[in-house]
Amino acid sequence: MARAHRHHDGHPDLRAAVFSTVEVHDDGPGQFVIRSELVDLFDAIGQLPHDQMDVAVLHYLCAMPLEEIPDILGLSPAITHAVDHHARATLERLLRSHSPRE
Repeated sequence: MARAHRHHDGHPDLRAAVFSTVEVHDDGPGQFVIRSELVDLFDAIGQLPHDQMDVAVLHYLCAMPLEEIPDILGLSPAITHAVDHHARATLERLLRSHSPRE
């Protein structure tokens, strides 16, 4: 995170990390759509408050089981679950606000 580029508002710009994911390295039709969705997801994760971003990165991007995260972040299991819940709700809201209207 310390090496991540920053948006003008100070949030880390995680979009470049998309190109290190397994999904991007798989060839096949629709790759542009997958990349676009991943870029949006990584950008939204970078906009989360720090505690939510930490949980989201460890759990969803690093595939760490939620039960292991409290020990790493120094949080109680209950707080970790609450932060995860808030992170998911915030991500859904952020992604909905960036999706094209149908």
